[in-house]
Amino acid sequence: MPVAKIHKIEGPLIFDASAIFNFGHRGELVNILEKLKQQFKLLTTYEVYKQCLIKLEYIDYYQNIIKNYFKIGSGKPPENMVDTLKKITKKLGNADVSILILALDTKGTVVIDEKASRKEAKNLGLKIIGTLGLIHYSVEKGWISETESMEKLNKLRNRGFRIPDPIGMKSMSEYLKRLEDY
Repeated sequence: MPVAKIHKIEGPLIFDASAIFNFGHRGELVNILEKLKQQFKLLTTYEVYKQCLIKLEYIDYYQNIIKNYFKIGSGKPPENMVDTLKKITKKLGNADVSILILALDTKGTVVIDEKASRKEAKNLGLKIIGTLGLIHYSVEKGWISETESMEKLNKLRNRGFRIPDPIGMKSMSEYLKRLEDY
């Protein structure tokens, strides 16, 4: 059984749309974004920003979240990876590739949850963390309690984030020990 990882986050945190949704309306984790913003530069890309505005009922909400917590950036792909990134675009799409390029350019940590995107980020040698990893990091830092972290997991799960049911788990560390990749 895997052991919960202690996270060392380096460089800026570069969020994809799903992670922004998880910290927004799905998990109501804006208080964690506030703390993260004090420690790290939070970045996303224009392509991700556009994805966040697709659902009409959340346009104002996500415009405010991105305006208040994120800088919109773009990166220049390393010349030796241009062909690789073109191939990845066929698998993932422009928004996901844009955060990978930004992470390569800034030496940042990508905040992604989808397996396909994580796999490509890992193949590129990028540092990766997901929503669950950042919640765990928040518990480690004392920003939220174990109880609150479990409440947030349930809220995320009930609002469409596909994660295993945390039923019976008493702590974030206990929950993450069941998972291999977060």
